[in-house]
Amino acid sequence: MENPEKATCFNEVESLVIKFTDEVARNVKGSHATVAQLKKAYGATEIVELVMSIGFWGMVARLLETTEVDLEDFAGKVNLLESRLRPPHLKSSQPGVFRPRNLVGIGSPQEKRNRSSARSP
Repeated sequence: MENPEKATCFNEVESLVIKFTDEVARNVKGSHATVAQLKKAYGATEIVELVMSIGFWGMVARLLETTEVDLEDFAGKVNLLESRLRPPHLKSSQPGVFRPRNLVGIGSPQEKRNRSSARSP
């Protein structure tokens, strides 16, 4: 996205996260000023998770680009600003809602049942 700081679809904290993400991706670390602002919205754990997420997706991008993995057929055909992703355990009959198949969220009721049944003798 070009000029995310001018986008009106993000709230103040979301814009700050985008700014921080750009800083970390470009400069390896976020600026002291941006980190200080993030600390007003997030605790240390959330900031560490954000840094880890940025690093993880950077690694995935490098892997996919280096190995020249093709995109899925639906890539670029779903407008995520118009349709919201919903956890697969929630029923949705709304048109335009993108629901990936075979995706079970870690905290979904189905996943919890699977974990508890795997532990049962």
